[in-house]
Amino acid sequence: MPAATRRVVFPDQGAATTAVYARSTLDAETVLLGPALIEDMASTIVIPPGAAQVDLWRNVIVQLQDPFQVCRSGTVIGGCEPLHLTCER
Repeated sequence: MPAATRRVVFPDQGAATTAVYARSTLDAETVLLGPALIEDMASTIVIPPGAAQVDLWRNVIVQLQDPFQVCRSGTVIGGCEPLHLTCER
């Protein structure tokens, strides 16, 4: 259950009412549908429209709906692997 909601502007989707979760309340194997924010004392994880899952070790795995193709140089091109964000606690 979200702790709150907030209006967040996503560059490609515009403003959206966004659920805000406290990271400490998310159990392993929780699945969240974005847009959402996960907050803790040191950081905020932005989940754009798409989904995220908390794994068994409480890492947050974000699955991007329309993944950017970003290579090590930071250049957006068409041939790279999808971007996967993993945040460790």
